[in-house]
Amino acid sequence: MKKTLKIASLVVLAGLGTASLGSCKKTEKIKASGDIDVSINYKGTVQSGVSYNGTTTKTLTSGVTLQKGDITPTWKCFGEKLTALSGNTVTIREGNDYSTKEYKNDWANYNTKGFVSPTGEQLDLVMGDSNMYTTAVNSGNLTSIDDKLDSMPNFKKWVDNHEAIWNSMKSNDGHVYFTPYFDGLDSIEEMQVMNTKFVELLLDTNDGFDTATTITSVYTPTVKETADQEVTVGTGDNKNVAPKKVTVHITEANNAVAKQNALTTKNGATLVQALKEALIAEYGDNLAKSAGGRAEGDAVIWNKLSELFTGVKATYTTDDMVALLRCVKANPVKLTGKQQEMNPLVPRTAEGKRTIKLNSLIAWWGHKGMDSENGKLFFDEDGTLQDARTQAGTYDGLEELGKLYQEGLFVKNYTQDSKGTAGGKTEFRSAMMMNGTAFMLYDYNATSSVYNHDAGQAGNTNENFNYQPVLAPIVKWSSKDLNYKGVNLKDKYFRFSESNRTLKSGGWAIPTTSDNVDSALALMDYMFTEEGARIQDFGPDDGHYWTAGKLDGFADDQPIINADLLNDVNTNGTYTWNDYYRIYIGSTQGIGHVRHDALDMQVTLGQSAKAGIANVKAAISADVEILVQSSVNTANTSRFFQSVPTNIPLNADEETKAAGDAVKGFTKIWNTSDAEPACIKYVMVGDKALDVENGFKSRAEMEAAFDACNLNYLASYRHEVKSVLGK
Repeated sequence: MKKTLKIASLVVLAGLGTASLGSCKKTEKIKASGDIDVSINYKGTVQSGVSYNGTTTKTLTSGVTLQKGDITPTWKCFGEKLTALSGNTVTIREGNDYSTKEYKNDWANYNTKGFVSPTGEQLDLVMGDSNMYTTAVNSGNLTSIDDKLDSMPNFKKWVDNHEAIWNSMKSNDGHVYFTPYFDGLDSIEEMQVMNTKFVELLLDTNDGFDTATTITSVYTPTVKETADQEVTVGTGDNKNVAPKKVTVHITEANNAVAKQNALTTKNGATLVQALKEALIAEYGDNLAKSAGGRAEGDAVIWNKLSELFTGVKATYTTDDMVALLRCVKANPVKLTGKQQEMNPLVPRTAEGKRTIKLNSLIAWWGHKGMDSENGKLFFDEDGTLQDARTQAGTYDGLEELGKLYQEGLFVKNYTQDSKGTAGGKTEFRSAMMMNGTAFMLYDYNATSSVYNHDAGQAGNTNENFNYQPVLAPIVKWSSKDLNYKGVNLKDKYFRFSESNRTLKSGGWAIPTTSDNVDSALALMDYMFTEEGARIQDFGPDDGHYWTAGKLDGFADDQPIINADLLNDVNTNGTYTWNDYYRIYIGSTQGIGHVRHDALDMQVTLGQSAKAGIANVKAAISADVEILVQSSVNTANTSRFFQSVPTNIPLNADEETKAAGDAVKGFTKIWNTSDAEPACIKYVMVGDKALDVENGFKSRAEMEAAFDACNLNYLASYRHEVKSVLGK
């Protein structure tokens, strides 16, 4: 049965990425020669692409002087590299005059007037996105590349290692028409960003705690173990994490929440004392005696209590975290110097697409789907495709979050911004981080750590700010057999995140009218070599832009931006780093390649945030925290640890079922375009958030519709996902 015609429904993401590419060592001559006409058009104060489009002369720290119309250093370098590899002269030429606002506007002309440059040259490579490719494919205007992989050995190596992503790039005719772009691949995207200074003030000091602020407990312990547990701890540092298995006493008798709930008076002082006692009981065998523990010498893993929540050694349960949130709530004077309302959990804004990020915290109770790369789809312990919207566990998790909301651990009425506007864009984050009342977000690291007491960051002079990414809690994710690299994690506590970067909406393609297909393929392929990717992201490899060196969070040498260039990027006063690189150097995000983690690590983050993300990255590299992967070897790893492909093409009958009446109620509940989405209000008011408008009056009524929805909707996706996965 014919599949619906569409290129992959690509997910747009942002933040950190990584490069996982083929070898850059080539011994055979490649097929390339002549001119490659390239059309790239980025919207900005100065539109940018292959050539410099500024009106003033710019001299770079490399000594290169640019005037309007000059080919930028990166693209000039690409021509030189292909010349050397082919033995023929290859030149990159500008194929756009930037007369339209951006590349999206170019495509209307391309599909009606032909893929030609302003000077009448036939274009060889064009930048676009999935919707543009669909139109062009329907019109027969793009060249398929799947039958040309023999001419793209480095890209083919990447394809062989990423079968699911490759299959999701196919159109209905089975062909692929573009090379993909990734801000990063198999690299963590969103995470917990915490003010670690607050943790140190609460757990590593012994006086000054508040007694004026109290809480009324609603949340009850969910960790109810009766026996000791074995967990993996990351020892060492973010340059070299060594996993170590240790026994911890995270039993019901030692539970931090239980100890706090038993208090007669729950204020800042008593809550902290109860938490400290619990942590020492749970982890004291490996906590230094100087911090109240029982360990000496080589037995010491944690030198102070705060290390249980921060750094590569972080080891805490969900209940430990809830107990810490309570301590933050009840200690405003201790933490900020004045009596004010503390907000332990904070969204960026009241917009649905922002507030739903906090729903991702249902992972604290072992529930998947909130960070899926495709809707709310995920693979369960049995490897079966599920939708979090029709899982009872999802709503159990939201109700646990609701208990935290009732305790005041969330921003009050966070579906309304500070002006009382439902779904408004006024930031909670910036104001609350700057005045010290925010403790933790679940968001992008780069955009959530700019308020630290780092040089040049937001003018903040409060030394009690140190927002850093932190590791996930240890959670018992499955009571069933769960294989990870040959180890059964059944009934085991481990750290896990499903927030993995994958396919973005951009890429580039070859028009059928190209008069230099071989050279276009060669340039596409070169982007998937380590050398080509580094030049694409950092500029030419002539020593004037970057040199290889050590970077925290990475085991191997990485491109280190030269200090004088980085200073020019950070002090130019006009452009963001992304604009700077695009306009002056020509390093372009959005075309077919995998962007390096090392780029964002150097140009977007303050020192504190760099250290934090290096901790998380190093922990993931050492499997101390497990990150869901774009593909897994199912011979030794459960499908549970694989992200759902970003596109699962359905045939016409399946699409009809997937859009049927049984699905509409859940679509409405989880529609984050609504001013106050029911899936977010559910945390605040429980099933009162359900109403006639979304078709369900109660949770019981909603659960009764799970099976009908799954039969019409999920069954179709389960059938088709097998073709995407190739198994």
